[in-house]
Amino acid sequence: GEDPARLGLMRQFQSLLRMARQARKPIFDLAAADGAIGAHAAMVRDAHDAFAALATAIGKRAGIGQWATP
Repeated sequence: GEDPARLGLMRQFQSLLRMARQARKPIFDLAAADGAIGAHAAMVRDAHDAFAALATAIGKRAGIGQWATP
């Protein structure tokens, strides 16, 4: 069954790690100037979406942001 404590499942984005370290920025913020072109650019978009989904799940569980109840 589904683990109720699980916030999500993240890919490793292994091939973006080296680029992100060299650019000194998060993998979801890499640009073509950092070497994220072609398939890497698509993975950057996937990383952005994955981290946004994780942040949303955390916000919902913590009751902060747009999900907070007054």
